[in-house]
Amino acid sequence: MIGGKTYEMAKEKIEARFLANMIVKGKTEPVPCYELLAKKGELSETKARVVQLFEEGWKLHAAKKFPQAIAKFDEALAVEANDGPSKAYKKICEGFLKSPPPDSWAGEYIQTSK
Repeated sequence: MIGGKTYEMAKEKIEARFLANMIVKGKTEPVPCYELLAKKGELSETKARVVQLFEEGWKLHAAKKFPQAIAKFDEALAVEANDGPSKAYKKICEGFLKSPPPDSWAGEYIQTSK
């Protein structure tokens, strides 16, 4: 995982997937976090499709459209069954269906432990 500053410095040379605006324990401001995937131009078509579906799902999740987000994460998992971020966000969205986030929530992930 890389932070937003590192991503900005390297984005012309790497393929990365946005994972979250993360609020780390003890902080109040979110920090963008990315998954480093490959050198620029070396991402497989399959992985690129998974990333596209994940990004669509993440946007739906951030908009509190949890059933639609779950469907997108399921699409991503149909392409790559072991995609960790899609599995994780599907679980998060399922949790939010049972216990919705507060109105002030803007899609950020709050890390509760280091």
